[in-house]
Amino acid sequence: MFLGREKELVMLEKYYHSNKFEFGVIHGRRRVGKTTLLKQSIAGKRSLYLLAQQANAKTNLDLFSKRYGELIGAGQIVYSSFHDFFEVLLKEEI
Repeated sequence: MFLGREKELVMLEKYYHSNKFEFGVIHGRRRVGKTTLLKQSIAGKRSLYLLAQQANAKTNLDLFSKRYGELIGAGQIVYSSFHDFFEVLLKEEI
């Protein structure tokens, strides 16, 4: 069940529909619902959610590449990995 946080959901909705690149940081104490808020805000929308692993950048980049491939419709085809996260930001298809 998800209760409250209407103000935060409205703000995230505004960012989702923005026509420009937006970057936000959601911070707070542990176990206050940050992840739940984010997942609620993207429910039913074209989005990519990835919880980074406590691993090296290459591992997280490979995980991101796989999710990105799923998002753009590559399906079960293994999407070629990005070389670095800067390349991700330059991608126009997202």
